[in-house]
Amino acid sequence: MLRRVLISGQILVMLIASGLPVAGPPRPVAAQAAQLTTPAVGTAGAPAPTGNASVVSTAAPARSSTIVPPATPPPGTTNEDPRGVEVTAAGGTVELPGGELAIPAGALRGRSRISRYAVPFHQAHGLSRYPPIGDAIAVEARPTEGGADLTRFSRSATVRIRLDRPEIPRRQTWQPAVRVLTTTGWDLVPSVFDPTSLIVRFELVNLPAIFAVVDSAQPEGPHGWDPKDPGAVQLSDGAWGVAYHDGTLYYPKLLYRRSLGTTGPIYWLDPVTIEPGTTATTAGDTPALIRSGSPLALFYRKSDGSKKQVWVRTSTDDGLTWSGPTQLTSETVDIYQIQASVTGGTAYVFFSLSNTSGLLQYRTSNDLANWNAKASVGQAMSV
Repeated sequence: MLRRVLISGQILVMLIASGLPVAGPPRPVAAQAAQLTTPAVGTAGAPAPTGNASVVSTAAPARSSTIVPPATPPPGTTNEDPRGVEVTAAGGTVELPGGELAIPAGALRGRSRISRYAVPFHQAHGLSRYPPIGDAIAVEARPTEGGADLTRFSRSATVRIRLDRPEIPRRQTWQPAVRVLTTTGWDLVPSVFDPTSLIVRFELVNLPAIFAVVDSAQPEGPHGWDPKDPGAVQLSDGAWGVAYHDGTLYYPKLLYRRSLGTTGPIYWLDPVTIEPGTTATTAGDTPALIRSGSPLALFYRKSDGSKKQVWVRTSTDDGLTWSGPTQLTSETVDIYQIQASVTGGTAYVFFSLSNTSGLLQYRTSNDLANWNAKASVGQAMSV
């Protein structure tokens, strides 16, 4: 995947742990060996503290019918560890970004490949309100010989996350807790924190899983929608129009609003729904908005039923109404980022791909209806 997207002015660095070795049966982290032992599990399923460890979450564990995160990464992210690490039925320890996953013997029924990758918190819907300590982590598993992805471990695996990393302020390690993404949001799950080794531990059964360590000492942020990726343009009368999506993790709703007047206080009309976000093919994100003369053009990313492509809609009344969507790409991998510009009456839409090709491509139009064939920007960029 193109991890540094220069066209948007934003550099996104995925912390990926790929190709990391498996070191035999489950092993404890060295720093915690003396302080943290395998906990007893009570009737509620919550691990009991031992030694200097303290339980930071006493919420009832989520049942397998509750933790059902979709099997695909959140929009805007890509599983950059598609090959994963092989673990046999004898178990093993898989390194994670900032920690490890200890899989006991019998947790897997045969040879399986475990994939893991970081999910930046600004791409993990609603996580920022807790607030997170570092990025979320996604874990997936599938049989080595092929077949459907695994939906659970036969025996619970142990996740250990180290908080003694230099990028984590010590003040955030007083009361860490663990939240797992479920169909109802980021649910608190039982976890154990050892303040001596600064390690948080919890048990993982259901797959695929997206989880994060959060600072439970801080108050939760407000509930509600979480607008993301705004793209703005000044209209012909001096007012402003802005396109954005609502931050929904899997099927984001794409919206547009325009202001009234040019001096404060500025009032805004109710949002116009561009894509309702009810299914994968009616969800839109990564908007790029331009004004070419009088008409507006809104470029965005939406699935064609197979891959996320670039689409465009136009408006001749400053965004009160919009044309139907026109598909501008037919790529074999997902579009990653989109940016648009207009100069000299020519509209440009640039886009990158969710692979390692390094290609930055674009299409142009003089009337927003007829588009020239795609072209590449110079040579491929290395990352």
